[in-house]
Amino acid sequence: MIMNLPDTGSSDLWAISDALSEKPSTNIPLYPETNFQSSGLEVRLLYGDSITGTHAYGPIGKDSFNLAGFTLENQYFAAINDTNTTVLQTGSAGILGLGFPLNR
Repeated sequence: MIMNLPDTGSSDLWAISDALSEKPSTNIPLYPETNFQSSGLEVRLLYGDSITGTHAYGPIGKDSFNLAGFTLENQYFAAINDTNTTVLQTGSAGILGLGFPLNR
Protein backbone atom coordinates (compact mmCIF):
# COMPACT_ATOMS: atom_id res chain seq x y z
CA MET A 1 0.00 0.00 0.00
CA ILE A 2 1.29 3.44 -0.94
CA MET A 3 0.65 6.10 1.69
CA ASN A 4 0.25 9.69 0.55
CA LEU A 5 0.81 12.65 2.85
CA PRO A 6 -2.36 14.78 3.29
CA ASP A 7 -1.68 18.37 2.22
CA THR A 8 -4.28 21.04 2.97
CA GLY A 9 -2.18 23.66 1.19
CA SER A 10 -2.53 22.21 -2.30
CA SER A 11 -5.00 20.35 -4.48
CA ASP A 12 -2.33 18.19 -6.15
CA LEU A 13 -2.42 14.39 -6.17
CA TRP A 14 0.87 12.71 -6.89
CA ALA A 15 2.81 9.59 -6.05
CA ILE A 16 6.52 8.92 -6.31
CA SER A 17 7.00 6.44 -9.11
CA ASP A 18 9.22 3.40 -9.29
CA ALA A 19 10.78 5.24 -12.26
CA LEU A 20 12.31 7.73 -9.79
CA SER A 21 15.63 8.96 -11.20
CA GLU A 22 17.43 8.58 -7.85
CA LYS A 23 16.28 5.57 -5.81
CA PRO A 24 15.53 6.31 -2.13
CA SER A 25 17.35 4.58 0.70
CA THR A 26 14.03 3.94 2.50
CA ASN A 27 11.71 0.95 2.15
CA ILE A 28 8.71 3.09 1.24
CA PRO A 29 6.70 1.39 -1.54
CA LEU A 30 6.77 3.47 -4.71
CA TYR A 31 3.96 3.67 -7.26
CA PRO A 32 4.43 0.86 -9.82
CA GLU A 33 3.79 2.32 -13.28
CA THR A 34 2.53 -1.01 -14.68
CA ASN A 35 -1.12 0.16 -15.00
CA PHE A 36 -0.34 3.86 -15.49
CA GLN A 37 -1.99 5.33 -18.59
CA SER A 38 0.02 8.40 -19.52
CA SER A 39 -1.79 11.43 -20.93
CA GLY A 40 1.35 12.58 -22.71
CA LEU A 41 1.54 15.63 -20.41
CA GLU A 42 4.17 16.37 -17.76
CA VAL A 43 3.94 18.29 -14.50
CA ARG A 44 6.62 20.52 -12.97
CA LEU A 45 5.55 21.36 -9.41
CA LEU A 46 7.59 23.95 -7.53
CA TYR A 47 7.26 24.26 -3.75
CA GLY A 48 8.45 26.77 -1.18
CA ASP A 49 10.21 29.93 -2.18
CA SER A 50 12.38 30.71 -5.20
CA ILE A 51 15.56 30.09 -3.19
CA THR A 52 15.04 26.47 -2.06
CA GLY A 53 14.16 25.02 -5.48
CA THR A 54 12.04 22.21 -4.02
CA HIS A 55 10.37 20.41 -6.91
CA ALA A 56 8.46 17.35 -8.12
CA TYR A 57 8.40 16.44 -11.83
CA GLY A 58 6.79 13.62 -13.77
CA PRO A 59 4.14 12.49 -16.25
CA ILE A 60 0.42 13.01 -15.71
CA GLY A 61 -1.81 10.02 -16.29
CA LYS A 62 -4.53 7.90 -14.78
CA ASP A 63 -5.05 4.71 -12.80
CA SER A 64 -7.33 3.46 -10.03
CA PHE A 65 -7.01 5.34 -6.75
CA ASN A 66 -8.08 3.84 -3.42
CA LEU A 67 -8.90 5.90 -0.34
CA ALA A 68 -10.59 4.64 2.83
CA GLY A 69 -12.26 1.71 1.08
CA PHE A 70 -13.43 3.73 -1.93
CA THR A 71 -11.99 3.23 -5.40
CA LEU A 72 -11.90 5.96 -8.02
CA GLU A 73 -11.38 4.57 -11.51
CA ASN A 74 -9.45 6.59 -14.10
CA GLN A 75 -8.20 9.12 -11.53
CA TYR A 76 -5.66 11.56 -12.95
CA PHE A 77 -2.48 12.20 -10.94
CA ALA A 78 1.24 12.76 -11.44
CA ALA A 79 3.70 9.84 -11.28
CA ILE A 80 6.74 11.70 -9.96
CA ASN A 81 10.11 10.52 -11.29
CA ASP A 82 12.29 13.46 -10.15
CA THR A 83 11.97 15.21 -6.80
CA ASN A 84 13.98 16.73 -3.99
CA THR A 85 11.03 17.03 -1.57
CA THR A 86 11.19 15.49 1.90
CA VAL A 87 8.06 13.39 1.34
CA LEU A 88 9.93 10.06 1.57
CA GLN A 89 11.52 11.09 4.87
CA THR A 90 8.02 11.45 6.36
CA GLY A 91 7.21 7.80 5.58
CA SER A 92 4.96 8.74 2.66
CA ALA A 93 5.29 8.25 -1.06
CA GLY A 94 3.27 11.15 -2.38
CA ILE A 95 0.89 14.04 -1.76
CA LEU A 96 -2.88 13.88 -1.37
CA GLY A 97 -3.94 17.49 -1.87
CA LEU A 98 -6.98 18.45 0.18
CA GLY A 99 -6.89 22.16 -0.59
CA PHE A 100 -9.68 23.63 -2.67
CA PRO A 101 -10.13 26.93 -4.53
CA LEU A 102 -11.60 29.83 -2.57
CA ASN A 103 -15.34 30.35 -2.76
CA ARG A 104 -16.19 33.70 -4.30
